[in-house]
Amino acid sequence: MQRLSPDDRPREKLRRHGAAALGDNELVALVIGTGAGGSGALEVANALLEACGGLHGLV
Repeated sequence: MQRLSPDDRPREKLRRHGAAALGDNELVALVIGTGAGGSGALEVANALLEACGGLHGLV
């Protein structure tokens, strides 16, 4: 997340603009909280959504 500008980070974006302004990957990243294996939470969320076929597949 540190590579993203502060305005693009999901937590700050949520505070500033509300949940409706976030994409599915950003919402999942907020639930995940932290990354794993050298990947940030947003990267993990993207991989998870891709592996599951999107948000509906994850549910």
